[in-house]
Amino acid sequence: MNLREALAQITKRTAEYPQEAFEVIRAHKEEAKPYLREAIELAAEQGEDLDYEYQLYFYALFLLGEFQDRESFEHIMAFAALPSDTLDNLIGDMVTEGLNNILYNTYNGNLELLEQSVRNPEINDFARSAMLDVMGQLYLDGTLTYGEWSGYLKSLVYTDGMLGDTIYTSILGVICKCHLKELLPEIGYMFDEGLIDSFVYGEYDDCVDLMFQYYEGDRYFCKSPISIDSLKSWAMFRQESFPEPGVDYDKELKKFIQKQKAKNSPVKQKKIGRNDPCPCGSGKKYKRCCLNQPKDHIESVDMIETKEEQQKWLKEYPKTKPGEDGAGKEDGRIYLGDYYDGESIEIDKLLYLALKRRAVPIWENQPDSAAEEKRKQAYLWQAFTRFADKMKREGIGDTEGYDEKYAIHYKCREWMPMLLALLKKNGEDEKYAAVSEYYLSLTP
Repeated sequence: MNLREALAQITKRTAEYPQEAFEVIRAHKEEAKPYLREAIELAAEQGEDLDYEYQLYFYALFLLGEFQDRESFEHIMAFAALPSDTLDNLIGDMVTEGLNNILYNTYNGNLELLEQSVRNPEINDFARSAMLDVMGQLYLDGTLTYGEWSGYLKSLVYTDGMLGDTIYTSILGVICKCHLKELLPEIGYMFDEGLIDSFVYGEYDDCVDLMFQYYEGDRYFCKSPISIDSLKSWAMFRQESFPEPGVDYDKELKKFIQKQKAKNSPVKQKKIGRNDPCPCGSGKKYKRCCLNQPKDHIESVDMIETKEEQQKWLKEYPKTKPGEDGAGKEDGRIYLGDYYDGESIEIDKLLYLALKRRAVPIWENQPDSAAEEKRKQAYLWQAFTRFADKMKREGIGDTEGYDEKYAIHYKCREWMPMLLALLKKNGEDEKYAAVSEYYLSLTP
């Protein structure tokens, strides 16, 4: 098979993966590149009028990405700028399953074209997200400086006109995955303005967790090198599928459910000895403190949940310093303790234990609502007492002053009204009056 025959074989749709044709094109890639670029130009020009059976442009995108052909970058960008429905009809899932890698591997240094295209609401939202991924990878590579990247993202957040919730959510994702902690106010702004699809990354507190989390492969938005062979498993080609031998799927499902039950089951509370230190933190022995208190005594969070139970729900809480996850300080890694003092972190942990959503599998018994309220009230009250003490010692006169310097996952306007509502509902009149008076004194 020669190059002309190979190109002819991949010009139209085929049910079989054209492995031999691709190998021939690889062997003659310099000769093939002009034909591949022309195919993309043709698709960009004809758009919806393109022959349905014509497929060369589709393969050309992947092949030019594999060949890292810089001359094709602007042709591919023009193709990606087709009207949203047209682009979707021409490449379907590729817009989210490979376009970012193709653009990154053909990038020719035209940063201005990327920046302008991301801002263009006429371009497909997912194509613009792919372009944002390319810029995120350029930042991780060191091609973009911190100032250039963070400044551009800020300008997107506060741009005049709407970019679309898909783009704002993508902005949130690259901010967190690049660990740009200084842009947390911009994330808060996007949530406050209703610009974020919380289905993707969760709520603001989830995003704070993500900001400080590091995973395998965390340093990549785009892959390089890439290969057209990644298409082999796509549904566009005939697949030979065989059931995995020896797998009992019912048994595997039961094992999974049992594992999840064990993971989410309450941690058994250790029995407190009469002469042990009281878990309320008073410093007294248990027998001289809370042993004979009524069962509804909830002044201490440790009377509601054990230390072990608290640690289970703090598992996703950001690491405060090196060594907490068994590893030393890593170059470039950020920790909560780099930005906040220990006291504000402890206050935030109490708020986190009170307010962070606790996912319970549908096959588990759902928590008793009264017990949940009791738990939240206990944590919020403890947070309030420490918060009020810190405010007094540091001479902070309003909630905005505290939030600006110390708030991590939750602002005062989120948790203090919730505490007031719980105290009022549960008849804690004295505490309600004290918190209400204090909160009003802090609120402009």
